[in-house]
Amino acid sequence: MFNVLLSSGLEDPFHKFTFDLRDDDPVGYERYWNSVLSYFVKDYRAWVVSDQGEIISFGVWYRTASQLPKFDRGGASVERFKACQDVLNRINSYYENDRLQLELLYTKKDNWKKGAASLILEQFMKEALGRGISAVVAASPMGEKLYKKKGFVVDKEWKVADGEEKVTFHTLKKE
Repeated sequence: MFNVLLSSGLEDPFHKFTFDLRDDDPVGYERYWNSVLSYFVKDYRAWVVSDQGEIISFGVWYRTASQLPKFDRGGASVERFKACQDVLNRINSYYENDRLQLELLYTKKDNWKKGAASLILEQFMKEALGRGISAVVAASPMGEKLYKKKGFVVDKEWKVADGEEKVTFHTLKKE
């Protein structure tokens, strides 16, 4: 799954902003993401799409404003990582009600626009709506078009800044 993330994450403005030191600390960056992915796969819901045994897309989600563990900030400067964590904590506070939160959705770059992410997103929506709860996603600028196409609406705008640079993204919701 890390290879899928590498393939598309570097195109994502939020990912690039957060992990500004990934090239200076590639080992820490990989360790961070392997820890995050292992946690979600083990303790939450994860879906993958594969092609001939190779993972080409994955998504992970969790229910409600669960307190997520703290991970080592491999590949991110202290300021940016803290700024991103602060915004993610504010999102969890903002959405106190029962919901299903899409945490990660990545597709290998050479498989973009072939329906893999849509399959995962449809499963996510089916699970949330089947439970009678909202489906929420913190969308990077890259993914927002897909979410809107699937019926999500922008609920709130968020800005992450480290003083000099900033990135803006939206949370989208489907009920």
